[in-house]
Amino acid sequence: MIEEKLNELYKRQVEVDKYIKDARKIYNDILISSRRVGKSSDFTGKKFLRGNIVGDFLRANKNHNANKSIGRIQEELLDFHSNLLLLDEKLANKLYLPSKVSEYSNINGKIADIAFRSKLRMKEVDISKSARSVQKVLMKLLSEKRKIAYDIRKIKEYKDL
Repeated sequence: MIEEKLNELYKRQVEVDKYIKDARKIYNDILISSRRVGKSSDFTGKKFLRGNIVGDFLRANKNHNANKSIGRIQEELLDFHSNLLLLDEKLANKLYLPSKVSEYSNINGKIADIAFRSKLRMKEVDISKSARSVQKVLMKLLSEKRKIAYDIRKIKEYKDL
């Protein structure tokens, strides 16, 4: 009876450790992608680049790079979410999925240029929201790990008596 309980706890501990490792990896990947999107939004809106082919190409490229980074985050979060559903559905629902930047359109004036850059910055904030959600899930998993270790220690003490 006690051995079975210990074996179940050890299996649960290994499973939670795997999820903790995955959550840390995803958190680090989200931070890296956030920096990439932040670099995409940090550019000057020079007057000579507004409304011409070169400026449109540069902005479309920045839009594409931001969407590519967000797409990677979405894939990782969705995979982690589906795996986490096996452990705890309530915990899996705490994950936040960032959305991609809307399709790029031509920039003709200064206001449109500012709006484009602010969209990219808002996506950086959106990504940081998902990073915080992963961090919360990670804290819950670490708490679960400590609880399991405590239960194992108590069972071993009881067994020794």
